[in-house]
Amino acid sequence: MKKLLVLLSAFFVLQTQAQTQIAEGIWRGVLTLDKKNGVELPFTFNVFYADGQPTITIFNAEETIVVDEITQKGDSIFFSLPVFDSEFRLRLFPGIMQGNWINYSRKDKNVIQFDATYGRNSRFTGASIVRSHFEGNWETTFSPGTPDSSKAIGVFKQKMQK
Repeated sequence: MKKLLVLLSAFFVLQTQAQTQIAEGIWRGVLTLDKKNGVELPFTFNVFYADGQPTITIFNAEETIVVDEITQKGDSIFFSLPVFDSEFRLRLFPGIMQGNWINYSRKDKNVIQFDATYGRNSRFTGASIVRSHFEGNWETTFSPGTPDSSKAIGVFKQKMQK
């Protein structure tokens, strides 16, 4: 009986350790911008390991953002985005990351819920029928009329369905 308890304890320790490493491969992340109205900003990213250290590559149209300064403490993951004054603070579960993205360059509404699912390589879920053509580069202003106001360019590509 004592040997069985030792084996079970070792198994649970190994399982816990295996669950705290970020799974290598493709992930789908979602920033929840407005939970009440279902406004989300999805993106995909890839996790790979070099010399035992994780690296994250975030995909944004043709742009890629490489994040190689990642800190793990138990089931917690912390990483900052290069160039942007922001940080992800996440908790890792098997195949799932949950937590917040903190945008330090904003004064208001700077903490945004973030969820990621392993093995999902599509930014958008479900089928949709495209009724309008909006492909191209579009300029927008975030937080217009406030001290946090900033301009950005959105690059949109679409596939027309018949």
